[in-house]
Amino acid sequence: MKQINGSTRRKHLSIKHQEYVAGYSFILLYMLATIIFASIPMLYTFYLSFTDFNSLSKAHNLSFAFVSNYIDVLNDSDAMSSFGKSFLFTIIEIPLMMIGAILLALGMNQKIFARGTIRTMLLIPYVTNITAIAIAWKAMLDPTSGPINTLLHLIGISNPPLWLNDVKLVIPVMAFIYVYQNIAYQAIVLLAALQGVPADLYEAAELDGASKFKRFLNVTLPIISPATFFILIASIIGSTQTYSIVAALTRGGPAGASEMVSFNIIKNAFQFNKFSFAAAQSVLLFAALAALTLIQWRLQKKWVNY
Repeated sequence: MKQINGSTRRKHLSIKHQEYVAGYSFILLYMLATIIFASIPMLYTFYLSFTDFNSLSKAHNLSFAFVSNYIDVLNDSDAMSSFGKSFLFTIIEIPLMMIGAILLALGMNQKIFARGTIRTMLLIPYVTNITAIAIAWKAMLDPTSGPINTLLHLIGISNPPLWLNDVKLVIPVMAFIYVYQNIAYQAIVLLAALQGVPADLYEAAELDGASKFKRFLNVTLPIISPATFFILIASIIGSTQTYSIVAALTRGGPAGASEMVSFNIIKNAFQFNKFSFAAAQSVLLFAALAALTLIQWRLQKKWVNY
């Protein structure tokens, strides 16, 4: 009897060991890619931020600069202004993205004609290259010959906005274009969450006399709150990584009004060769995002239902 139990235990451990090996084998490639393309560059960036690598001539003779690069960033008006512009972009983009994604997901969840085709068409901006999107929007928003301002002239508006050429409007316009490109992904995540809401909860709420709006507030939103929390965090992080949209639409103009932090970091590193300065900017950006994520993680306990 003891021999049988011992054999069963060894067999059980062997199967469990095989499951561990299989599981780690599946994630091995992803772990290696993360280490090579994310962890090592991140650690090297942290190292560079404490050196004096601010000219190509010092690439092979770096010395320790302590926190001087961080002090320089905090005292640099352009660098700090780029953080402020990214913050403004984020507080405009997040409500547009969240509300728009929820409404779009609710629409895609309805039984309508050609639903599959409509869903596919909504994904086109997300899979389209940002350069193509930028060319299309720059043509439409051209202040002199663009179709949008032409239409505004036809309806009697003699001085239509300059859009991307307006210092005050450029960041809100770019936030709208960013949402236009990325909202489909957020909506798909929320659509998957919506399809997991049990139908009997809606039936029970309806029997209690709840209106559609109250059903949405008291049934739908609490159940899809984990997905909402995910896209909130993803949107905050993504809104700071806006180099491509800035480079494609405005190159930081007009007069530096749209030079957000990612674009400013790339410019300092590869245009002015201020690699350690740019590395310090990157570390400060990482610290700010980590703090925001931690705050959101603490606050989510009050509104996210698992």
